[in-house]
Amino acid sequence: ICGTVSNVTTYSERQYLQEPEDAYSVTATDALGNETLSYFKADGSPYRAEGATYPTATALDANGNRSELRTWRDETGQPDITRWHYDQASGLVTNKVYADGKGPVYTYTSDGRIASCTWARGATAAYAYTDTADGSVQAVNYSGTTPDITNRYDLAGRLVAVDDGAGTRTLSYNVKGQLTAETNSLAALSRVYDSLGRDTGYDLSLPGFSTEVFSVRYGYDGAGRLSLVTSALNGTSNTFEHSFVDGTALVTGMTNSAGLCWSRTYEPARNLIAAVSNFWNASSISSFSYENDALGRRTLRVDAAPALSATNVFAYNQRSEVTNAAMAAASYSYDYDDIGNRKVSSVDAVASSYTANSLNQYTSISGGLACSPEYDLDGNMTWDGKFSHTWDGENRRIRSEPGETVTNGSVMVENIYDYQNRRFKKVVSQLSGRGTGYPLDPSQPGTWSAIETRLFVWDGWNIAAEIIIDTLACSTNIHYYTWGLDLSGAIQGAGGVGGLLADTKVSASATDTYYPCYDGNGNVTEYLDDTGTVRSHYEYSAFGELTTQAGDLADTFTHRFSTKPFEVETGISKYQHRDYIPTLGRWASRDPLEELGGPHLAVFCENDPLNQIDALGEEVINLTSLGPNGGTVNVTLEGLSLCEIGKKGVVKIAFVFYTHWNVNNFSMTNDGAIVVDGKRLDVTRKEAYDAKLKRKMYTYSATTTIDGEECPASVDKSVDIFISWTKTDANHPNPGTHMIIASW
Repeated sequence: ICGTVSNVTTYSERQYLQEPEDAYSVTATDALGNETLSYFKADGSPYRAEGATYPTATALDANGNRSELRTWRDETGQPDITRWHYDQASGLVTNKVYADGKGPVYTYTSDGRIASCTWARGATAAYAYTDTADGSVQAVNYSGTTPDITNRYDLAGRLVAVDDGAGTRTLSYNVKGQLTAETNSLAALSRVYDSLGRDTGYDLSLPGFSTEVFSVRYGYDGAGRLSLVTSALNGTSNTFEHSFVDGTALVTGMTNSAGLCWSRTYEPARNLIAAVSNFWNASSISSFSYENDALGRRTLRVDAAPALSATNVFAYNQRSEVTNAAMAAASYSYDYDDIGNRKVSSVDAVASSYTANSLNQYTSISGGLACSPEYDLDGNMTWDGKFSHTWDGENRRIRSEPGETVTNGSVMVENIYDYQNRRFKKVVSQLSGRGTGYPLDPSQPGTWSAIETRLFVWDGWNIAAEIIIDTLACSTNIHYYTWGLDLSGAIQGAGGVGGLLADTKVSASATDTYYPCYDGNGNVTEYLDDTGTVRSHYEYSAFGELTTQAGDLADTFTHRFSTKPFEVETGISKYQHRDYIPTLGRWASRDPLEELGGPHLAVFCENDPLNQIDALGEEVINLTSLGPNGGTVNVTLEGLSLCEIGKKGVVKIAFVFYTHWNVNNFSMTNDGAIVVDGKRLDVTRKEAYDAKLKRKMYTYSATTTIDGEECPASVDKSVDIFISWTKTDANHPNPGTHMIIASW
């Protein structure tokens, strides 16, 4: 598989094994000589991988279902085993059992829809469905205090109302089935479309907090690329214009009407960012220049700003995990076990040692980051060394409170979520009135009082507005966020990473707009006011730890590392689906996609956040494959040996497409194809709703025959897989692929 002449991955011919019968191995050697050895059974199903990857072994039951996954923290030691149990009649998963012998239990309706999920800690969710043909989710009833969800649909099967933890929301559609209005207890958002049915923006009002309407409009160039974004509030407008590499959708820059512009250049033969520069008119604000190795990994970054420059050097192991980062005057190093858990990390001369259990959870950390993390039975971190965390029936963090030493002035964070797992409300409370003798003297426990409440209004997966109620200052401020093309080249294709254009703050006395600057990873490095003055400056470690913060407003901005909300109270980066702890370099809970996201359920960006981003907290995007994440997806597999062992030479090729959206009510018409050496095959498509993952799933399969009576040992083929779609439900105006899984 080739990117450039210098970046070639070569595949060996099949090496047949003595056992299992007709099994074989293939060795892939990358451009730096790192070898990954993959083992396949006679039918082509993979069952083991080792070398320059996390070592895994998979077992299948008699029906071809995965029954066992083995991983190794030490490849010379004993494996950690995850098992799946199935209902024999239906083939549906009834139990998942992790290495500690615990896991969720599922039941199903007579027609194969999930009826209930019981988590290992006892929390339950029960599902009810409409009696229509598609069987949309009508209600989800949770045990405990997790708010239930009730959905209502019109006669066309469109979602028109939802009752959830955020209250009641209603949705309206036009005659084409496009979402035109969405209202909830906070906001009313009305959408606009052009004559071609393209999304051209929205109007947002916050009736209980403002009489103004915040308007956003999108414009398209002659090539159909979204190139122009305009925002307007209280008679003041801003325009943001994107530029592109000729003939492509690769974004090369953005210029706004206030004076900010940034440029992005790429390597000549690869879609790899070579440099990013931020300017205010003709004055340089910051710039980042990159050098990439043959695998596309960043080995050098040179930062430049007025009166400031820094050289950063990076190194990796054979699995492309970051092992060393010399960043300005600081030096970081990391050592991992065979499945990606840290064994040792160090910052300058301060080292930390980690102990991981069979669930790949850190149970003890000594040295600079000394703590003993704790978890519930479903893998949610309940103690991180500073805060105790409480989780609800959807494994969402609903409370973080200080742990061992709680004194007056300590703060607690509480979160409420909507039906799509988006945080709708955040409340920060402060302790006062606690007696010095507590808890031995229980008469003076003190009182937790709310000092700040933040309310979030969402446009898909981007926050459109944030209402901040400051109880101590007796003030209410509103932040309106304007979004453009993120690192994917689309709006929300990369979960908004690198896509925030402006933060407009409305207070009782003024309206001020601030503009973010970025590095090549979509991390916010500065915010500028409308005079071009730097009001905040941020620097991060390789894993997103905030290492430098400057500027009089640095504490006030929400979006920072990876353009995600930063929780100043806990140090957590709040992704849309999960919480990330930068100091530990891992997620606080398991991957909602389970093993579809990889064998390690808590590792962050495969320990390579210099070259990968996570869009929503469950999907890794490699920065070597930047491009638009909407419309059409193409996957080309060159030089693969497509051949089953046997006389007929019949090859089955299949891939799975998961929708991006965490709801059942997303329908679309699409077209998937499999092309072998230019010949389009007849494709069978199967549509289903994956209730566990909460997204639509489309499976495509096809067969082809190798010429000749006998199937030769190796036949090189070019396989092109692609899928395109047209929205029929505009609940989410910017759909994108979540994941494509190909097998052959």
